[in-house]
Amino acid sequence: MKPNALVWDHFELATMPSGEIRGIRTTNDDADLGLPGDVESWEVDYKSREQMEKITGKSHIGVSGVEVTVVLDGERI
Repeated sequence: MKPNALVWDHFELATMPSGEIRGIRTTNDDADLGLPGDVESWEVDYKSREQMEKITGKSHIGVSGVEVTVVLDGERI
């Protein structure tokens, strides 16, 4: 499957004083089909940066062609 830049996930995250990471995930692939649809947002949280990177990864093009952007503490990672 070729990357489809029209489909995206955006994570806007912040590190809490406890080391937890919290933020908002926004996507235009609300049905998780690899196709653009309605834009939806919801809260996400991780116990640590290690957990966040294991689950979410860093900015990348996903296997289904979804463009994933991860911003942590104001910096794209």
